[in-house]
Amino acid sequence: MGQSRREFLGLLAGAAATPVIGDSAGAAGSDAPVRIQAPSGYRIHPAIGVARLGDSGSNLDNPFASPETFYVAPETIGGLPTEFDPNQPDERLPVTNFKDKVGQIRRQAARFQIFRDDGQGGSVPVGLDDPEIVSIRWTVHVANKKAAWYDFSEFKGNLMMGADNSYAATGVSLRNSVIKGATDRKHLIVDPGPRSVSRPGELADFNGKPRNSGSRSSIYAHSTFPGPSGINSKLGFKEDGLYPYSITSLGQMTMDQNGSMLFLGGYGRAGGPKAEGIESFAGADGFFDDTSDGSVRAEVRLRSGETVMLDAWVLTGPPKVAPELVNITNLDDIVFDMAVRYKGAAPEIFDTQTRRWNDSFIVDYDREIAPVLERMRRYQWVVDVAPMVSFATPQFDAGDNSPANLNARRRWFGYLRNPGSDSGWELSPDHQRPMAEDGFPLMPLNSGSNSVTNHNISKFVSLTPTQYFFFRQWAEGKFERSGIQRTRLAPHPLDRAAIGNCVGAPMSPGIEVTWSLRNPALYQDDDPYRIAAQPAAEIARNGLTPSRDETEGGGCQPGDLTKRMAIPWQADFFLCGAQPVSFLDPLINKSTEGSHVEHLPPPPTFAAVWWPAQSPMFVYSGADTADAQSLDGGISMGERARFQRGVNTFLQSVLAWRYLGFVTNRNSGEDADDFPFYAESERNFGKFRAGKMEFSEEGRLRTDVPTEAVTSRELSRHARPLYYYVGRK
Repeated sequence: MGQSRREFLGLLAGAAATPVIGDSAGAAGSDAPVRIQAPSGYRIHPAIGVARLGDSGSNLDNPFASPETFYVAPETIGGLPTEFDPNQPDERLPVTNFKDKVGQIRRQAARFQIFRDDGQGGSVPVGLDDPEIVSIRWTVHVANKKAAWYDFSEFKGNLMMGADNSYAATGVSLRNSVIKGATDRKHLIVDPGPRSVSRPGELADFNGKPRNSGSRSSIYAHSTFPGPSGINSKLGFKEDGLYPYSITSLGQMTMDQNGSMLFLGGYGRAGGPKAEGIESFAGADGFFDDTSDGSVRAEVRLRSGETVMLDAWVLTGPPKVAPELVNITNLDDIVFDMAVRYKGAAPEIFDTQTRRWNDSFIVDYDREIAPVLERMRRYQWVVDVAPMVSFATPQFDAGDNSPANLNARRRWFGYLRNPGSDSGWELSPDHQRPMAEDGFPLMPLNSGSNSVTNHNISKFVSLTPTQYFFFRQWAEGKFERSGIQRTRLAPHPLDRAAIGNCVGAPMSPGIEVTWSLRNPALYQDDDPYRIAAQPAAEIARNGLTPSRDETEGGGCQPGDLTKRMAIPWQADFFLCGAQPVSFLDPLINKSTEGSHVEHLPPPPTFAAVWWPAQSPMFVYSGADTADAQSLDGGISMGERARFQRGVNTFLQSVLAWRYLGFVTNRNSGEDADDFPFYAESERNFGKFRAGKMEFSEEGRLRTDVPTEAVTSRELSRHARPLYYYVGRK
């Protein structure tokens, strides 16, 4: 279905992007008492919403492109996102096209709704048509702190590994360190300030040119927005301006007819010094992008005269190009594990005082076991992991808890990598070895969160300690298929779904967020899926700080959840498909300093994957027409192809990410879940060219691709394909 930007946003006259402070009852014109949470149990769900980048409507290529269209985040883990009709906001139709009619990627909106406890252990959505509600005012403050934060350094800075592992103690350098002092470094933060909407169709834009539309609220005085010029000269680069794209907005927000809020993030823009190259998956100095995160607040006035203040969080990450595939450990698993082991949210599972697991806990197979097996099996559609597919398809009934299966379950469990426990779980001995004693690989087959540098080494990933405990109970037959919820930790389904479609492990740094999300200091004690925010009044007085570490406590500021990520985001997305992990010496990931092969993993190595559900490696080609197959070098449907073929440099990843395809289930019948065929779709074939290359018996490279290195020659029919990007340079 889809709708244009005009239809969605309404384009109300004078609906300007207004930076406001909306955290007081006075902002709504009421003297009623303010409560953080009303006695009647109002909440915003999801607690952490996830928007995703897209270039639809950005006119990066064509100023006369079609109007922007977008869709809404999925409401189940592994579910498709849904179309949004402003006239029927509660209708849910799954997305079938992730690009608009001119081939641009549609942005994913995060939709926030207000729920009220129903008095029976559940909750119901409420809105402007509810008799108890007079008005709703939404305020969002997002920012991007990446350029002002520290260089990414794997686990250095992670205080869960001890105070001596802080950024200062380990000597981690700042990004863009040529700029000194907190005041000057604030200008590296992309901070448009807060925005508010209070009526259906009202638009607020998180851009760098705010206007006052006559709001009763005070103007935010700390806005900083690196524009198209100025910043790189301050950083000492010869050429000023951001190349190839300047950052003009972090997104928009609006209210739908029901009173829910829709947040759309950035367009996937990234830019830096034109003459400087990116050499690392972590990015480079001088670059900026339009990912973001920040606080979401709703000020709800009730008929009773009370004003209720509600809170949530939003983050904007890259597009999820395999929307129905789920990471083996997703962000929901990480937050659930944190709540169990540090917040005391499930004492029936884990006692936080004695640090002991409850060996009598009964696991629900369909909730905790079967989904992990399915995730492992479905990795095959985006990467070659035959041993893991075999492992996840055991030759016995995994749902049978009878004693007859006990030995089979125990043998299977023996191949799971032991995560260890507590804060050092990523560093246990099993993380350093790829194989079991009998020669079969330990599982999962992902790289660890630090298979890159020689400090805090974690070569191979594991499940979370809580996931591992569930499988241990399963192996001993302590599970059922009753569907009964046996733990008091029962997050709202929207809370789990929103982050369940994000990467949870490994984190180096990751795709949407990184290891800081494992730290209990980031979450509220009585609502552990909800981010603890620094009071908005403090931010209004002082603005955002470039070096404050939220993992020390005191609440998160806008930009804190994403500031440790690669900058630009395309650098990690482009480079991190698989990692050659050196496994002979548990104390070495890369060769020693001073070596002529410095920074390379010394052999023998094992190829471990990163996060293929987010950044696929090998997919089934979706070239299903003669023209598409011709442009794609003659590759056949049903043949494996490299997902990012044609993107060969970091700069090309900044330019050409939006021309890559999506991986979706081509089976649209009633048996689609039982007989899936995940293949590439919506790739912009015309933005790439395919040639051939081969080596002669004399060792000469022959190719039909125009190049300065060799002369094109006639090739044999056995020549290998070669792909390259032909868009903007």
